[in-house]
Amino acid sequence: IHKEALLGVLNLERPLPNAFAPEEKELLTAVADQAAMAVKNARLHEEMVALSLTDPLTGIPNRRHLFSRLEMEIARAHRFNHPVSVVLVDIDHFKYLNDHSGHRAGDDCLRQVSDLMRKMVRKIDTLARYGGEEFMLVLPQVTKHEAFEVAEKLRKAIEEMPCAYGPHQPFGKLTISSGVSSLGTDASDLGSLVDCSDAALYASKRNGRNKSTVYSVGMELHPGRERGPHVASIKPKISALPEPAA
Repeated sequence: IHKEALLGVLNLERPLPNAFAPEEKELLTAVADQAAMAVKNARLHEEMVALSLTDPLTGIPNRRHLFSRLEMEIARAHRFNHPVSVVLVDIDHFKYLNDHSGHRAGDDCLRQVSDLMRKMVRKIDTLARYGGEEFMLVLPQVTKHEAFEVAEKLRKAIEEMPCAYGPHQPFGKLTISSGVSSLGTDASDLGSLVDCSDAALYASKRNGRNKSTVYSVGMELHPGRERGPHVASIKPKISALPEPAA
C-alpha cells in the first residue's frame, strides 16, 4: 500500500497455522512497504516516458518519437535491403477552420482525423503528429506505389468521414492532402526522405488540395516551398529538419 492506494499483494505461506512470528510479520510489512514504493516509482517513470513520447491532444506518438522510430526503420531497411516509405499528411484549410469555427473545433478535427487514420494503418506502421495540423505515417516494407495507395485510402476515408465542421469548410467537407516519398527511390537518409515528402505535400497543395502526390525530382526546388536546395547526400541533424507546412 502506498498513500492508501493498493498497488499489489505479497503472499507468503507456511504449512502450519500461525507459523509467522510477530517479528517476521513486522519485517515482511517493511519489505512490502519498500516494494510498494518501488512499484509506484516505476509506474511514475513509465508514465513520464509515455508523456514525453506522446502528443497530449491526439494520443499518438509525437515528433520526438516519430524521428526515433524513423531512424530505426531506416537503419533496418539499409541492413535488410527492404523499402520504407513515409506519407506526410496535412489537414486542408486548417487555419480557415480555426478562424471560422474556433480552436476547439480544430482540436476536435485533429483528434477525429488521427483516430480514423490510427484505425486504418497496420500495427507495424507508425502514425505520429508531425506538428500543427500535420501527421506523418512511416510504412516499413512498403514501396512508393503502395504508399501512394495507402495515402489515397486515407484521403478518401477522411473525405467521407462525418464531421460536424466539414460543411463550413471551403470544400464543404473536411479533407487532407498528402506527400509520399520512399527510401532508396527518392532519398538515402532521414533528412532528405522527410524533405521529399514535404515537397510532394506542397505539390498537392499547389494543385488544389485534397490530393495525394508522390515525390518527383525537382519538386523540392519549387519557389513556393521556401526551402533550400535538396541535397540527398547530406544528412542533416533532426533539429534541422524542415518545419511543418503553414
